[in-house]
Amino acid sequence: MTGKITQTPDPQTPGPAFGQAAVSLSVLRRLYDETAARQRAGEILSPEERAAQRSRLATLYAGSQLVLIQPDDATHADLRALLVTEEKKDKVHPLNDASDLSTYRLGGPDHNKRTYALTLPGVAGADGLLAVIYTCWSREPAAPEGAVSPPDLPGCVNDILREPSAPLAESPNTVIFYSISSFFPEAGARLIGKLHQELAGKGLTHSTLSPLRSLRGALEQDDLLTMALFDESNLWHAAIMHVMSNKDLVQKFHLGNGAYFGDIKMSANEPGTSDDIDGLGIMVNYVYPADPGLLDSNRVLYGAGLIPVSETLYDQLASGYRAQAVLVKPAASATGSPAPAPVP
Repeated sequence: MTGKITQTPDPQTPGPAFGQAAVSLSVLRRLYDETAARQRAGEILSPEERAAQRSRLATLYAGSQLVLIQPDDATHADLRALLVTEEKKDKVHPLNDASDLSTYRLGGPDHNKRTYALTLPGVAGADGLLAVIYTCWSREPAAPEGAVSPPDLPGCVNDILREPSAPLAESPNTVIFYSISSFFPEAGARLIGKLHQELAGKGLTHSTLSPLRSLRGALEQDDLLTMALFDESNLWHAAIMHVMSNKDLVQKFHLGNGAYFGDIKMSANEPGTSDDIDGLGIMVNYVYPADPGLLDSNRVLYGAGLIPVSETLYDQLASGYRAQAVLVKPAASATGSPAPAPVP
């Protein structure tokens, strides 16, 4: 994989190819922003204007590119500079400066740390950077027969954040998406879709390591916080119950994109951060199946009100939650019991 990845059609974009557009991406971006500003000001667009705005968005994404930002490549100097600005920096796990960015986040195609951006070619400055995702690569014990992913995915974000970028000694089999920043409508989902497409067929497990920001508030609202904090077992089960209640916004984003509920990680967030406090230290692996058929099936199941769940967690669900859960298996579709048969 090179620093500037070959452009591939966006799997979520039905719009025209960029080569067929009558105007440049720069002009389309300006027109889109002007119309969006009118909407934010309370102006109601005509049906024709709304259709034009949707068309602009589709064409912008059709012309977007996935870029691996490398630390010493002159072509990425502008992107590296943007990633430490107030507007584009990682606000979930902030960096101190450009040196930290290069040391702990950026790497080449054989490194343990790799940062990918979704960009608009030919659009200068901050407007050309639509989204960025920070990833950590490793080799984990192989998944047992009949399982979709390794049994114990990396789960401590502190360890990941403090691990310097370096060439890998062996071929990786696991990619952890530990932070994503989106700067444009739908850009985060589009970036994940393009990256998943780029990495398909390489035998990799793709998983997030995501905060469970809504956990403390939900437990306080239900007067369950004291019980959950009484011991780690209570908290672990409270976290599973909260994910199965489908109230967390980060969860909705990833499961809506076809991921499944992979694992709960205790004491896994950066101590003292807002995410650590609000999520009671818990983070979640949302796993993106490498199989596009399984990814699509999970998306459909979740849209139907079901939650795809790994084998690691399925057997530990209380009976009241199993009717909502679907056990994920390595096939073109997911199956579960007693949940209804999945849509192919």
